[in-house]
Amino acid sequence: MTTPAPRHSVPSDVAATGVIVALGLPKEVASALAVPGGVPAEDLHVTLAYLGTTVQLGDSRLEAVRESVAKLAEHTPALAGRVTGIGRFSREDGLDVAYISVDAPELPAFREALLCELAEGAGLETDSRYGFTPHVTLAFVGADEDHPYDRVEPLSFAFDTLEVWAGPRRDAFSLRLGDGAPTACETTQAAEDTAGSVSLGALQAVVSDWLPSFVSVLSAERGRQRVKRVAEGLDDLHTRLLAAHLASPARAASGASPEAALLARASRVRSVETDLGLILGTAARDLQQALTDVTEDALGRHVRDALKPLLAWAAVADERDGD
Repeated sequence: MTTPAPRHSVPSDVAATGVIVALGLPKEVASALAVPGGVPAEDLHVTLAYLGTTVQLGDSRLEAVRESVAKLAEHTPALAGRVTGIGRFSREDGLDVAYISVDAPELPAFREALLCELAEGAGLETDSRYGFTPHVTLAFVGADEDHPYDRVEPLSFAFDTLEVWAGPRRDAFSLRLGDGAPTACETTQAAEDTAGSVSLGALQAVVSDWLPSFVSVLSAERGRQRVKRVAEGLDDLHTRLLAAHLASPARAASGASPEAALLARASRVRSVETDLGLILGTAARDLQQALTDVTEDALGRHVRDALKPLLAWAAVADERDGD
């Protein structure tokens, strides 16, 4: 890990009244990562949710937030994490956020459980306009300045505190295995994890059944008509794959009520629908650009290549559901 150069500290316009839920870094990890002139080691964290300001929330809702976070932490073990690289993104004030990226396999599911607890316990919905990219902000740098680090070596550690920062006040709750019953949100999450999904083998069967007729239709068209048939054909595949998912058996989750299981299955269907839309949308664009004048002999190969991300996605889902 190279020695970083000094950088800007937190900009003066950052309000001291913000409310976040975050994972704190172990002291030794924070000390190793902090950079001169950047965010102090004791302030390094991974933000899970920004909830607004202390004025907007008020004392009663802030207390509900703390209770919800404490409830979740009581039943959650420490989360394994790993520093994996560096990055930056731009701010509207002209400065860039220089950060270190963090990989934590259990973090997405844990964050979903957190958002569920905040919604049910404190009546709060977080901003969904942006995706969740786990990172630790190190410093704020000028657009023409280098990142504080050239690179970082992989570093494994465990997040062991879940924290609520509300202005100057910080409450830290230890993550540990709890002895009590799981929360309602954790039960729903468990149900979702066993809600069933189309297996790799089933997906391959759907694609194999669909592919010959799709290639046959494409081979009969040229130019713009072929482009149109690509969109229609992949839309048909999308429908077939979603139907296969709905037909897949769901394993019963221990402790999940019928209502929780139904909600979990609906949530999984929405997730699959989103994934398929993104994957097949990309495949459609790639094929529409590549197949305008491709010969009939090469059609099948191009289509199979475009669907490789779909098979990779199914393989990952298969591995997850088999655990």
